[in-house]
Amino acid sequence: MQAARFLTLDDWLSWMESLHPSEIDLGLERIRVVARRLDLLALPGKVVTVAGTNGKGSFVCALAALLRTAGYSVACYSSPHLERYNERIDINGQLASDKQIIEAFTAIDRARGSTSLTYFEFGTLAAFYLFKQAQVDVCLLEVGLGGRLDAVNIIDSDIAVLSSVGIDHEAWLGSDRESIGREKAGILRAKRNFICVDNEPPASVQAIASQLQCPSFYIGEHFNWRYDGCELELNLALEGRQQKLRLSASSLPAPSLLAALKAFDLLGAKLNREKIESVLQNVSLAGRFERLDVGGTELILDVAHNAQASALLAKRLRLQGYRDLTVLFTAMQDKQLDAIVEPLAPLVKQWVCTEIETLPRCRRAEHIAVALESMGVSVQLQADIHLALAQALDQARGSQQPLLVLGSFFIVGAVKSLIHSEYSDE
Repeated sequence: MQAARFLTLDDWLSWMESLHPSEIDLGLERIRVVARRLDLLALPGKVVTVAGTNGKGSFVCALAALLRTAGYSVACYSSPHLERYNERIDINGQLASDKQIIEAFTAIDRARGSTSLTYFEFGTLAAFYLFKQAQVDVCLLEVGLGGRLDAVNIIDSDIAVLSSVGIDHEAWLGSDRESIGREKAGILRAKRNFICVDNEPPASVQAIASQLQCPSFYIGEHFNWRYDGCELELNLALEGRQQKLRLSASSLPAPSLLAALKAFDLLGAKLNREKIESVLQNVSLAGRFERLDVGGTELILDVAHNAQASALLAKRLRLQGYRDLTVLFTAMQDKQLDAIVEPLAPLVKQWVCTEIETLPRCRRAEHIAVALESMGVSVQLQADIHLALAQALDQARGSQQPLLVLGSFFIVGAVKSLIHSEYSDE
């Protein structure tokens, strides 16, 4: 038998990044060929697939927590990761080990022959390979980009979930919500359950659900929520009767919680109301309104990187009374800076612009600073992220307000790593 191509996960990942001509190559033909060779076109147990501009990871996190509490074995595939690649593959609350992922990569490499796979396709097949080995009760799959042509869509799911439809990734998905919604609705399957928690679902989404005769559940029609600044109330039917759940707090967005609850119910899982409230009140996900303390200064880490996510974050900050914030910020080249900055600007005193120097997709800090200055906000420029974090922390301490870190998964991941390595004693 052919030996493993590499012995370390880092070596595998570096090689995978350069294996395919383009980083993103939407389409299912190549990955389906390799999946068939590995007998991975069907996964164990029930499958739930979630697409959406924002809120996908929060949905997966909440549903997994509910299912595990109810006694189910659960596998989760999500992306991107913050600090370690292993975060993408979670089986029963445990991240896949380097050894397990290398085993999966080796099997995929042997099976693919001359078929070229992208980094994401390789990782998707690795998750499926490990899920099949684990023989779990439920597999939760998060779409990477779009839906119809995303690698996870080689699997026919039992429940399709749409968390939101916003303007993002226009080069691949289209420039309007109808086009983007049509791509995301590609995960729906005929006569299988569909959950939609976008407040204003595009007509294209509803048309596809109707054409496929999907039993469909929409926010505002089948469930809703309200938040008064102190308590979150979730209203929906569980086990055939309407219920109200009350949470004193949750770090995850209410629509994602509602979608998770409805999927939990459709899967036939059961917990009493008190246990459900306890799970949802305590569940959290790294990089989603994540709070940390560094030497007495509060940090709020959020991966918001588009207009919709920024607006939701601004609303949440406003409801909780935050103002005069310092923001440590960077963004990728394909993001609209004004759409991210404008909703938050009234709550921010100082923007500290930085960059991820090793990441070609990242905008240069000086370009970000010029763009933000043209919007009339107060900007400090520090390209070195180590120095930028120190500078932003000092600024936040001086104002006695939290430091908000946002703009991409990459900056949140980088800051978390820096905190662990350089500020762990504070």
